[in-house]
Amino acid sequence: MKHLIALLLAMCISTAAFADFRETYLRLLNEGKFTELEQHLTTWQRAESKDPEVYIAWFNYYINRKMKTGMAIDASIDTKKTHMIITDPKSGKVVGYLGDKVYYDYDDVRSAIRYLDTGIGFAKKRLDMYFGKIHILGAIGEIDKQAAVVIQVLELSVRNKHEWLWSQNKPLADSKQFLLDNVQGYYDFWFKRQTKISMDAVLAVSSRQIELLPDDMYAYNILSYYYNIQDKKNEAMQILLKAYSVKADDYIIVGNIAMLYEELKDKKNAKKYYTVIIKNGDAEISSWAKDRIKNVQ
Repeated sequence: MKHLIALLLAMCISTAAFADFRETYLRLLNEGKFTELEQHLTTWQRAESKDPEVYIAWFNYYINRKMKTGMAIDASIDTKKTHMIITDPKSGKVVGYLGDKVYYDYDDVRSAIRYLDTGIGFAKKRLDMYFGKIHILGAIGEIDKQAAVVIQVLELSVRNKHEWLWSQNKPLADSKQFLLDNVQGYYDFWFKRQTKISMDAVLAVSSRQIELLPDDMYAYNILSYYYNIQDKKNEAMQILLKAYSVKADDYIIVGNIAMLYEELKDKKNAKKYYTVIIKNGDAEISSWAKDRIKNVQ
């Protein structure tokens, strides 16, 4: 009984100490007192050297201490905030945005990532830590490295049966869908940039996602769209037909097949796949297919 009481007491002390370390860290970070914060994190790490939270704290320390904001023209401007659209005067195509941009100190970012990697070594199922790394790599324009981490996370997710943890090691509900929803956001980010390196990221991640999760249709649509905008329509069609062979009742896939055949002037096959939707889809999508099929009569 004495041993049990001692164990419970130790757990209470440990929990209280963690709460104090974390609260002090958050307060100093919020107040921008980085000299004091560095001293505090050194003490925290000495006391809890295998706690992933302390490495997240170091990550945030290095990311924030020299971070600045300013106006810039860039494809990656946060368009949810006030901004101006920059267009090509000849084509009218959007080529960038003028708005607030965050600037990071390169050496500090490298230090931040090193600390985060150390923390991940102690908590390989902490999805929030991987997301932090993915975000900052995208923010500093290292898209190839960002894509590599996204692929790493997809591979880990399959290996750990999509069981992930979040902040303070709390289990993440519906973690597979949560991960895939965020991967969709990364595709949006890469397509928006429209650079060679970002399009290479789309190709690499969507191809690997299809290999790892062949029943998930979203990556097929992404890869098909990638080929389509590269004017590789036959390759785009092959991806969609592969998806159809896996899941014939996904009417987004079927609709994309029909529209691509229509674009290729293949009226026979366009009608075929629109008819599949009309016969088997729900009322709304069937109505859409009936309207589309009129274009190929």
